[in-house]
Formats: sequence, structure tokens, C-alpha cells
Amino acid sequence: MKVRSFSIIIPTYGRSQELFAFIESATRQKYNLSLLELIIVDQNDKIDLTPGIQEFEGKISIKHIKTTRKGIAHAKNLGLDQATHEIVSFADDDCTYYEDTIAKANDCLNRYPDSQILYGKLYDRKNNKNVLREWKSKMVRINIWNYHLNYSAITCFTPIRDIRFDERFGVGTEYGMGEELDWLLQSIEKKYVIHFTPEIEIWHPELHVGVMPLSKVKSYARGYGAICKKHISLAMIWNLSASSAYQLACSFMLTAMLRKEAAHKRYWAFRSRLEGFFKFKTS
Repeated sequence: MKVRSFSIIIPTYGRSQELFAFIESATRQKYNLSLLELIIVDQNDKIDLTPGIQEFEGKISIKHIKTTRKGIAHAKNLGLDQATHEIVSFADDDCTYYEDTIAKANDCLNRYPDSQILYGKLYDRKNNKNVLREWKSKMVRINIWNYHLNYSAITCFTPIRDIRFDERFGVGTEYGMGEELDWLLQSIEKKYVIHFTPEIEIWHPELHVGVMPLSKVKSYARGYGAICKKHISLAMIWNLSASSAYQLACSFMLTAMLRKEAAHKRYWAFRSRLEGFFKFKTS
């Protein structure tokens, strides 16, 4: 069995204890830690992460890169420039790995050699609960029609290096999400073989419209609409229409249930998708 080396890129801003929890989870991997490197791209201007990171010296290889430029896409590109190992992945600074996450990723890369990009799932093992969406129980080939049901950016493992993140998107920009979806859509357009597998699991806090602040709901939805405009096609128009209609239907239903705050968020999730689509300039 081939044993690969992994570069894990972690953009971070505004978090310290969550980041240190992730690093700790990386040190507990049931894998040869000499084959792992963590690349922390530090965008903080108020938090000093250096003392906390130094506590992990000798346990795992860490590259601590500081940048004054905000933006998760820019941070990921900086991380890619520093990655020296065979496989790259992009972790959130508030997620954690299970002890077998890297071992499972390596195993899947061995068993599915045709896959050039693998995505796993977000899962809460403590509560036996899917996070973000109801993940499939079997492997799925990802394409332009089904990507929205089968990917999470932080579960990606790939040797691919020829795709960059569009720095107009993602946290720290007008469009609060989208850099990871744009990367995936570029990969689909380049005809890479991409799969989802339920075997790779990563923990992440709950993430859905109901728990997001309204400002985040708006910026994420604008990002999705803008990405649909950038990659405009019949499939993307369908995906935008379906997701927008779903948010609007949820808003009507929640209004009827007198859940005004939740209905208000869903309305803005609908409206901001359309704003992002019509305002985004492709050139």
C-alpha cells in the first residue's frame, strides 16, 4: 500500500483555541506524523498565535505564514505555494480531524486510483449525526449536476496543483463564500475525476442558515449567485433556480409558522442569491 505525504492548509482569522484544537487533532493521527505538514496562513492583526503554535514544536511539522492581506482565497493560494507534500487538503480553523481521518484518506486514494480529487463528509461521531447535509452512504462521481449534494471544501484531498482560488470570492470579500465551489467547478471543467466517499470523516460545528447571523447569510448567498454567473451554463442556471426557489418556499413556510426571524433569513438567502448573480461582473 502506498503511503502518501499530506500538506494541510489552514487559513485562520479571529480564532485561537479552535485552531489549537485542530492542531492537537492532527497530532493524534494514526499515521506517520513525519509525512504530515500543517501550513497555517495567519491573517490575524489582533491575536498572536505564535506562543500557542510553538507548544506543538517537535510533535508535527508546522509552517506559520503571516499575511496582512485578508481573504480566505488569498490565504489558500499562499498555502498552496508553500505545500511540499504529495496530497493537499484545506482545513477550517474550527474543524477537527478524527484519529483515522488521514489514514482513511490515504486508504481511499489507494483503493480508488482513478480519483484525482476525493471529498469526504462532515460528521459528528459523538452524536452519530451528519453535519451540513444528509450525506450519501456510497461513493458518488461528482459532476456539474450533483456537486451541491456531495462536497464540503474541508474534506477535499487531492494531488492537483494547477488550479488556483479566485481571490474575488470567500470570507474577507464581498462574496462571503464561493472560492471553494469555484475551485471545484474549475476542476469539473478540466474534466478531472472527482468522487465523494463517506469513508473520510471530519468534525465541524453545525453550519446552516438557521444558525448563521443575517450578514453571513447574505454574503454566502451573494457568493453562490456570483459563482453561478461566473460558470454560467444550463446546469448552473438550474441549480441557482432550484436553490433560490427552495429558500423562498422555506421563507413562506416559516412565515406561516410565525417564525419571523427564520423566515427573514430564508428570504434574504433567496434575494441575495439573485443579487449576487445579477451584480457579478464576469470580466
